[in-house]
Formats: sequence, structure tokens, C-alpha cells
Amino acid sequence: FPVTIQTKMSSQRTLYARGYDVYLHRVKRTILDQLTTPDFVRGNRFFTVPKDSQKDRGCCVEASGSIMLQLAVGNILKERYRRAYKVDLRHAQPLHQTLAQKASVDGAHATIDLSNASDTVASGLIKLLLPDDWYVLLNSLRAPITEIDGKTVWLSKFSSMGNGFTFELETILFRTLCEALEIGCDDAYVFGDDIIVPTERAGDVMAALAYFGFEPNPRKTFCEGPFRESCGGDFFLGKPVRAHYLKRLPDEPQDWVSLANGLRRVDPHMHWVRAAWRFCVDQLPTAWRNYGPEWLGDLVLYDPG
Repeated sequence: FPVTIQTKMSSQRTLYARGYDVYLHRVKRTILDQLTTPDFVRGNRFFTVPKDSQKDRGCCVEASGSIMLQLAVGNILKERYRRAYKVDLRHAQPLHQTLAQKASVDGAHATIDLSNASDTVASGLIKLLLPDDWYVLLNSLRAPITEIDGKTVWLSKFSSMGNGFTFELETILFRTLCEALEIGCDDAYVFGDDIIVPTERAGDVMAALAYFGFEPNPRKTFCEGPFRESCGGDFFLGKPVRAHYLKRLPDEPQDWVSLANGLRRVDPHMHWVRAAWRFCVDQLPTAWRNYGPEWLGDLVLYDPG
């Protein structure tokens, strides 16, 4: 069953003990300050979600009180990043796709993607790079251990997928690496572990990444040729070539809306998918056949006109 906001707010909060002072500061003079003291837990809980047809992606369920604080810190890191590099991470995905599309034509930039990036950000590296106060703050909010099938595993990686600031921390880490290589704001772009740098500097960036324990994914890193990929956008000589992925068969109206919109985004003018798109629409009750712009997402059937 889906977990609603009401369920989250009314459930008993959990927290990593070393983040209790930060928690008290955050909830002071709010409704949470009037509720019961959170339950302290030792760490997070490991689970997996399908990544592709061959493997799963590892994630962790964080303590509910701790992830609230992690998300708040993540928002601060986003704002600091915007001020430093003039990029708003909330809207950077389309920017990366546009840059990848352009690079697939002119070859001026390379797109780099890392394998298991969040699992290879070592705690020692974060301690080395961050100011002491920031390290203490982030370290107090992260899970020190993970429970896997009833067993306890002490973590050497700093934070997992599921932690509320992992994405922002990765972005800052890899952008800082580019800065150390004297690749300026107009030439380096980072979104999580998606990195875009000038093609002639790609070798330097990958060597630095390897030095700090990161491994570029050779299947998703492109430094030459007419193809580039970044942030979910695949481009060949400027043309988008990524298909729509169907992870499970649709069996409810919202699933058919999502599939119809996915087909429309791949082929906006429906040169090739018109019959498939029409089939999706035919599966919808009349009340669900509402059309609108793409920014409304799957609340409506996407109509580019």
C-alpha cells in the first residue's frame, strides 16, 4: 500500500542517536516538538529495486526523523551549489540533456557516467574534502550501519541511495574535482554522477576519478563519436534515440496514461507510434481522457499542440 504524508506524520519517528541535537534544533517550536521523543535506531535497512533486466539497484530505508534532516541539509546544499556554480539542480536535468544533444553533433564535450557512485564515496574522502563543521553535521545524520537480511554491516561508504543528501553531496564532490582540475563553470556540468566536461579534458577527469576510487562506466561514458548520453537523454547526431521503458504491464488507468505519455515523448508527432498510442487511450475510461501540457506530467495525456 502507498505510504501517504499523513501516515508519515502520524507514525512514530525514528532517529540515529548521534543526530539528536540537530533534530531538537530543527523541530524546536514546531508541532513535532510537542509529540513523543523519537525512537533511536542503530542504522538503516537495505532493500533493492529493479535496475534493469539483469540486476537490482541497492537502496536503504532511512530513519524517518533522520531523513527529514537529511532532506533539509540537501536543500541547503542545492542552494549553495546554485550560488557557486549558477546552476539550479532542481532544473538541471533538461540542461544536461540539451548539452548532451549538442555534444553529439559538435563533439565538444564528453559525457561521463560512474558505476555504483554512491557505493564508492568513502567516508575518509568526505572527511578529507569537507570543512570540519560540515563533515560533523553530515556524519551525525548518516546511518553508520545497514541491516541486511537480519545481519548488521558497518558502513565504510558515506551515504547510500535513500539518504536525503546523497545526490547533492555527490554533485558537489564531482564538481569540486572538476574545479581542482581548473575546469570552469562554463565548461563542467555535474548532476549526481552524470558529468559533462570538454572532450579534451575527459581523460584528466577520469584519471582523477580513478585516483579517488571511482570507476567510469564504459557502457555509459562517451568521449568520441556521434553519440552522447546524460540524465536520461540519449542522442545520436542531435537526434533523441532513447526508447520508452515499460517496466511492468499496465493494468490500471494511470499506468495507461503513463505509457501513452511515454510514447508521445519519444515521438511527439506520432510518426511511428500512433497506433500504439491510440491503443493506450482506448483502454482509458472516458473520465480519464484529459489532455494537457507536458509539465502536468501523468495527470493528463500529453498533448504537444
